[in-house]
Amino acid sequence: MQHATRKSLRSATRPVIDTLEGRTLFSTTFTYFYNPVSDEPTLRIVGDNNVQNLVIIDNQGWFPTVTLNGNPTPGPSAAFLADARNTGEIEVFDVTLKGGNDKIELYAPLGLDGANRAYILDGLTGNDKIIVAGDAGSPLTGLSIIDSEVNIDIDGDTGNDDISVVLGETTDSLVDVKVIGQEGNDNVLLDLGDVDSLAALNPGGTNLHASIDLGTGANTLHTYLGDVFAYSMVQIDIKGGTSTGSSYDKVYSDFDGEISGILLYNAAMQSGDDKVYVTLDGFFAVNSAYAMTTTSGGSAFAAFNLNGNDGNDTLSVSLQPSGLALPETDSSTALVAAYTVGLADRLSINESGGAGKDTLSVTLGSNVIAPPVSTSVIPIGSLVYIAGKLDVRQSGDHDSDVINTTMNFLTGGSGSTDIEAYGGAQGDVFNVRYGLFATMVIGTASLLGPGPNIILFDGQTGDAPDDKIYLDAGAWAATFPSGGPIKVRNFEHAYHLP
Repeated sequence: MQHATRKSLRSATRPVIDTLEGRTLFSTTFTYFYNPVSDEPTLRIVGDNNVQNLVIIDNQGWFPTVTLNGNPTPGPSAAFLADARNTGEIEVFDVTLKGGNDKIELYAPLGLDGANRAYILDGLTGNDKIIVAGDAGSPLTGLSIIDSEVNIDIDGDTGNDDISVVLGETTDSLVDVKVIGQEGNDNVLLDLGDVDSLAALNPGGTNLHASIDLGTGANTLHTYLGDVFAYSMVQIDIKGGTSTGSSYDKVYSDFDGEISGILLYNAAMQSGDDKVYVTLDGFFAVNSAYAMTTTSGGSAFAAFNLNGNDGNDTLSVSLQPSGLALPETDSSTALVAAYTVGLADRLSINESGGAGKDTLSVTLGSNVIAPPVSTSVIPIGSLVYIAGKLDVRQSGDHDSDVINTTMNFLTGGSGSTDIEAYGGAQGDVFNVRYGLFATMVIGTASLLGPGPNIILFDGQTGDAPDDKIYLDAGAWAATFPSGGPIKVRNFEHAYHLP
């Protein structure tokens, strides 16, 4: 089968003039036609203002099974089937259900292998539920994508919508996921599964881009991502809404895999007292040594950029222990690389509060482990192994902000660290926890390498009230007397944390 290009996928969504084979069920129309620009076989479904439950089963290699409110719907006409452009399947699904509290479910239980697909789903007005996944169930089965070009475009439009996109493993593919919430209090689930590439078969690799515009209202977004292997790139762009008061956005993003390719995460919130929580848990790592190929995929890179903009925002990036504990003497090689930034690899974390009284938090390892390390067990992820480059920047910007920074390091190593936090123009409060461990714990190790290493906390000059910094025992000892690894400046007051 000849694969269409991204350009042809986009052209499939343009208004066209063509002879359409239209069928009607009640006042909902089902139209099968060939796009006159790209020749893609297309199914267009236009609903009415009644409540509708539409289920589409995309059977690759066969025509889809489509039901409306549990009833079978008209299939393609004889003329459509007789056309020389007939590939035996539908490549573009264009659905608009108009008014009513509708439900659109689109499943591809056979997965997509060597396919060209566009899923364009619009609920219009009403409290709609829209699902794209591999198969139904609880939880939903992820959609497997191999050697394919896939465009998933979902518009919740007006209403309190519930939108779910669940992917399984994406390999050697180009995938574009776009979700627009628009007006209403929306709930969005985006599970991107694992992203892989077989470099020997496809040197171009895998590219997965997800764009989420939450729109106005009190919205909630959950995103999940597992492994991103070499020759793969994942970019997640999140745009918050402009509502204020009680209508603020909540974003929860969970990363629990190994990053040996490239990961770019950007959360740009707008007005409102928004909350963004990024959790790096399980066996999260940035390490090109995890490449599942015999050829190096280059350096691994992961960047997390959180911008609160206007409002009293809460921004958090946290490396959380997995809950699995290891003895100090454990030599299990499978666990050595947990929470690693590998040699020549880089992890970057940036938080910017913007206008408003913001709370910014970066946690690098657990803040409950205190030296000396016991000889019993420590949860994996309590510390962070840095053999490459770690960059962290926190900026409170305007107003009186709270900045929390937790760091747990082990002496020795080959990496470098640049951790900088800045308060802004008004009185800010810093809470700093710092642990420097002299005991190597296999599988849970964190190294503060030979550097250059920069750890700087700057209250910056500005108006009253005064800037304050609270340091735990480890941070205090690393700061005073001057000459320690932690530098502080422009604070009117320094205190011990309890």
